[in-house]
Amino acid sequence: MIPRPFVLALVLPLLLGTSCKLLASFFIANLSSHAIHVQYSVPCRPNCPSPTVIGVRTLKHEGGWGSIHGSRPAPAGVQGRVDSLVTYSLDLPPDTAVCIFDGGAPFSGKVRDFEDQFPNVRIIVDTGQSARSYQGRALADSFRMWHRLVHVFEVR
Repeated sequence: MIPRPFVLALVLPLLLGTSCKLLASFFIANLSSHAIHVQYSVPCRPNCPSPTVIGVRTLKHEGGWGSIHGSRPAPAGVQGRVDSLVTYSLDLPPDTAVCIFDGGAPFSGKVRDFEDQFPNVRIIVDTGQSARSYQGRALADSFRMWHRLVHVFEVR
C-alpha cells in the first residue's frame, strides 16, 4: 500500500497545474444617449447564439451575481444569417447591452486567449456619425472587465 502523503505529493502538482475556467459573458453596451446599430458575427456552435438584451444598470449591479436574464428582441428587430458564422444585426437603444457570446475566463477574470476562443468574431458599431469594425487583437483589447464573469465592449 502506498502511503497517503506520497500520493498527495504526486497528485497535488497535477491539480495545481490544471487551468480551470469560469464561464464569462461578453456584452456590447450602449452607453451613449442615442440608439446605435450593432452587427456582429460569431462562430456557429451547436446551439447558435441568440441575442439577449439587458439594461446596463442591471448588468453593472447584478452581472457578477448569478445568471443574467434579459429579453430576447422580436425577430423583426434582429436579422441573422446562419452558415459557418452567425451574423446578427440589431438596433441597440441607449442604456442597454446585448450578450454576444459566452466563453471561458481564468479565475483572475482576465481573458488572454480571446482570439483562440473566438476565432473570426467581428463587431461593427454604427453610431450614426461613424461606423467602426473590430476584430482580432483590436477587438480583444476593446473589452473591459466589469465583473470577473462579465466583459463589456463599451460604446459611448
